Amino acid sequence: MRWVVLAVGLLAGCLPELVQHEGEHVLFEHSASLRVCAGTVPYVDALIPFLAAQMNVPVPEQIRYSWLTDADRDVLHGALTQSAGGVAIGYHAASVSEPVFEHELVHSMMGMNPSIPFLQEGLAVAYDALVNGYWYFWQPDLPDPRTIMLDEADVLNYGVAGSFVYFLLVRHGPQRFIELYTRLIAPVRLEQIERSFRKVYGVELADEVALYLAGEGLCDAGYFELLAASCPAPVHPWQGEVWTFADVLSCDAPGVVGGTPNGENYSEFRVTTLEIPRDGTYDILLTGDGEVDVFLLACFGCSWQPTQYWLQPGTNTYALPAGRYRVDVRGQAEAQPRFSVSVREAEQ
Repeated sequence: MRWVVLAVGLLAGCLPELVQHEGEHVLFEHSASLRVCAGTVPYVDALIPFLAAQMNVPVPEQIRYSWLTDADRDVLHGALTQSAGGVAIGYHAASVSEPVFEHELVHSMMGMNPSIPFLQEGLAVAYDALVNGYWYFWQPDLPDPRTIMLDEADVLNYGVAGSFVYFLLVRHGPQRFIELYTRLIAPVRLEQIERSFRKVYGVELADEVALYLAGEGLCDAGYFELLAASCPAPVHPWQGEVWTFADVLSCDAPGVVGGTPNGENYSEFRVTTLEIPRDGTYDILLTGDGEVDVFLLACFGCSWQPTQYWLQPGTNTYALPAGRYRVDVRGQAEAQPRFSVSVREAEQ
């Protein structure tokens, strides 16, 4: 949720004493009673330049990110409603729900640049999906996004806005979208949106909506390759003919992102990358002593038609194209589940 009517000083000046961690790009702070997992601050610090590159915006000098308890929420009375999980004001993002609320972080990447709620929230929802490692799928009977382009944020259908913005990003890249974003400042009429769209994209909004609704034209040659977060990270190496990623999903373990507690059943996660050397069939063995969800997501190709797998305990066999993949392990770090993911080429 983006609240632009508030002064930046309100959020910055009224906060209680917070524990602070300073990275290269982020000042991460949290209420003293909250526990932040070992990999959280490095993850957010790396997320900022990643998002800047994917969004085609400059890397901010610094983003301030605050994770607050419900009690500290009351300090922001009038700025953060009881129904809101987070807020972004300029280059300051705050959350009372999740240790890393990527949606608000995306808002803060745009600083004080305003736009209409459809584009503001659509951008945050689209990149929030990338950060969390899932992509949009085309489906029949999508609603016409023009019917909600004038809606205020409190009634806006975030899913529709995010889906159409995602369509535009994949089809045309982020540069022209950011130009459209900065051109449109509420209040506007639909005719103004159509005129600005024609000026920026060189095509009619109605024609792009028709392609979107039909699920056509998105993955033609020249599409923009959106990446999930951590795809640019260093590749976890193979050991001979076997690739193995094994650890304990503990809040103290390096690379584990999240935190506890805040009255929420928040799932911590650990992400690494896997390079499949050649097209082929691969056996992926998932074992462990607790409940974890493991996802394999391709870091290449048209992201409207993703290559994504949810691994089940035991052996999973898939035909995989060569390339880099994101391996995402999620679970409850308080239970400290052990996990092991092993990959080898299947015997023919």
